[in-house]
Amino acid sequence: MVTKKSLEFMQSIKTNLRILFNKNRDHFTLENYYYSFLVVSDSASEVVIHYRKTVRPVIRQVIKDLLEVKILDYYPEANLIFEPFKYEEEVFWAHKKQAYLGNVDSQYFVAVKYANGNGVKRNRHLAILWFKKAASVGHVMAHYMLGIYYKEGNEVVQDFELAEKYLRFAAEKEEPKAQFALGALLHLHMKKVEEAKEWYQRAARQNNLEAQINLGVLFEEQGDLFHAQLWIKNAAQAGQVAAQYNLGYYYLNGIGVKKDHILALFWLKSAANKGYAKAQNYLGTFYETGISVLPDKKSALFWYEKAANKGNENGKNNFNRLKKNQRPTKDKIIDLMKKLKDK
Repeated sequence: MVTKKSLEFMQSIKTNLRILFNKNRDHFTLENYYYSFLVVSDSASEVVIHYRKTVRPVIRQVIKDLLEVKILDYYPEANLIFEPFKYEEEVFWAHKKQAYLGNVDSQYFVAVKYANGNGVKRNRHLAILWFKKAASVGHVMAHYMLGIYYKEGNEVVQDFELAEKYLRFAAEKEEPKAQFALGALLHLHMKKVEEAKEWYQRAARQNNLEAQINLGVLFEEQGDLFHAQLWIKNAAQAGQVAAQYNLGYYYLNGIGVKKDHILALFWLKSAANKGYAKAQNYLGTFYETGISVLPDKKSALFWYEKAANKGNENGKNNFNRLKKNQRPTKDKIIDLMKKLKDK
């Protein structure tokens, strides 16, 4: 949807172009320049995200036209504003030339650009082709990316054996993201739990937060609650939102730690404030039933609605029930607490 702000932004670019290419260029002053392009610079981070296909090409064209009239000869400080956009396409084509000549780092660079659509039109098939070229001569991250493509079936036929082959190569080169991804593949899809644990541990020791939380969950599944809470706590303290939710759940229910509703509230609120729906539903129940806080129907509704808006069914049901003023009975509260165990 095109908003009023984006239309105004586009109009400002058109106005700037008229200023720039007015025959009477003597009227183009430094003040005009700063007004025109600081607006573009300030707006780009917000607008381009949503209207990239429309806005970014216009910005590039503005820059191209400015360079043709040698604007940097008059205002060298303009380079600071041009920098994020100026050489994007030129750099891509320079790397592509080197990629054809066999430069493995350029092959990986080109693959990433095709995958993300930066400086070139997104093309996942070409991305895979260049990742394979880079991987064929041992590029570690190219192996990792191909492993992810085959693991997820992204633009290729899903193939766990190929995914394992590519991820294992990168994992053995001590790439933590590959170690985590290989662990997840072995754990969740290939049911090789003990080997998965080894790869999770290797990634977790390199501070991969996703590996730390998966390792904690795996220890919990195996009944080792002490090591489960150690890894979950480590990830939670580093800011991993799912780990913060899990740690709050552990403190609420005394899993691997001494039951502590104050710490449960702290960690669940940390996750809820980052938009984690299950934690938001928990907070609603805290405020509704008065766990570690004074009962507050308004706050309970606020958090239930937040969870519901994220698609959490328990949050939706709790919001609708509380909105109708149905105060839960003691049995209902016990039932609510049981339903909260929806990890």
